[in-house]
Amino acid sequence: MSLVVQAKQKAWSLKSRKTNLNMREVRRVRLD
Repeated sequence: MSLVVQAKQKAWSLKSRKTNLNMREVRRVRLD
């Protein structure tokens, strides 16, 4: 596997994790 592909996958996983956290926060705020 190339380093470029690894870097892209790492960035994508971090981005998706951040998105999931944001969605969870939004949901929590709506419930309040």
